[in-house]
Amino acid sequence: MNLSPNDPSSPAASDDVNVTEGYPSVNATSYSTTTGIEDPQGQNVVASFFRTEVSAGPLPHPELLKGYDQIIKDGAERIMRMAEKEQDNRFEERSETRKANLEISRDKLKIMKRGQIFGFVLSLVILGLATLFVFTGHEIVSYGLFTIGAASLVGIFVSNSHESKKTEKQ
Repeated sequence: MNLSPNDPSSPAASDDVNVTEGYPSVNATSYSTTTGIEDPQGQNVVASFFRTEVSAGPLPHPELLKGYDQIIKDGAERIMRMAEKEQDNRFEERSETRKANLEISRDKLKIMKRGQIFGFVLSLVILGLATLFVFTGHEIVSYGLFTIGAASLVGIFVSNSHESKKTEKQ
């Protein structure tokens, strides 16, 4: 068996391996060399050396960048510009997402405040009607309206505190 690093069928040949499929920013390069060495007693000993380099991040390993420069004119510079454009694009996208989320939150807050105001006004109208019915001698109707008015006022404040707690948990 030939254990030469130059033989492509040999397990000792150099391999470039993408260690995480779907993540092109993580690269591993493995180098393996196997050599026959003669020891002092005159016997052949097989020695194997193995080295792996791993780079992670948006840019390839510096040695790979040098290789791109050899293949493509200004290849490393083009890769650097591409990485910078991608980073700028990500920052811009995140900024737009934050602005949109802030606008949605403000709209929800406006709707909640408007609902509370309408609920409060409606409760006051019901309580006013109940008071009017008390003075006109319709006590049974006024008790019902007082109950509805009080329940709606309590409901407004309870739902408000419930929403506040839910928001705090998030």
